Amino acid sequence: MMLKSRIEKSNDMGAYSLLTNNYCLLSEAAAPQLRKEVCRSFKHLYLNEAGPEDSTRPVVKCSVGGTQLIGRFCLGKHLPPLTSSVGNSNGLVLPSMVTDDEVAHLRSTLPGHVQIRKLASNACLGNMVVCNDEIALVPAELQLDSEVLSQIERVLSVDILRSNQALPAMLGTQSALNSKGMLLSPELPKTAVTEVHDLLGEDIVVKQSSVNRGSAHVGAGLAANDKFFITGKNFKSALTVIGTYTTRCEGDAALEALYSH
Repeated sequence: MMLKSRIEKSNDMGAYSLLTNNYCLLSEAAAPQLRKEVCRSFKHLYLNEAGPEDSTRPVVKCSVGGTQLIGRFCLGKHLPPLTSSVGNSNGLVLPSMVTDDEVAHLRSTLPGHVQIRKLASNACLGNMVVCNDEIALVPAELQLDSEVLSQIERVLSVDILRSNQALPAMLGTQSALNSKGMLLSPELPKTAVTEVHDLLGEDIVVKQSSVNRGSAHVGAGLAANDKFFITGKNFKSALTVIGTYTTRCEGDAALEALYSH
């Protein structure tokens, strides 16, 4: 299932939201209608599945460090101090510039079992690390100290998978991952696709496609869990040629990668 929206006149919904199987974070600038649609999707699509301890899946409006950018975002734009969060159904890792009030708000609104950890640095983890509820994929060239990696592993309850050299440092902005598949930027070389296959195994479907009418920033362009995803209003449904590569129907590619089985 696909939800389309804009926040701050932007189609980069992965930058303004963080979607897991147990909760969703939305920018404070998100329209009330989007929050209603996400709540409705949680209610209907997870109807027959066990939920969090308090039996609710909250949709929380919030900020991180006073900014509306709570997920992943495209580099190269005029941005406030770079921060981004990484999270899954089990936990949420936040940069050091998140305020005490913002952390308190998240603790009071997210399910009780969700661990929340504030890092000692302002690392843009959401731009670099991609995860689902079981694993976190970390690019080899990403220089994270062992304590940060340990906190990601512990708070998110995931196994850390380190790549070799084929995956970019900003993997988070160029991919989306759930328990069923992974959608990669069409700009990544075939060696990156091969490495992802090797790391994740045959059970994970891997596809390449643009999002939001030709954007290669997949992670910034959409937010996904195991049942549905949120993307921009201009998420396209026609074959186009962008630069030197051709993209197929974005909707088909995303659905095949993330929800095909």
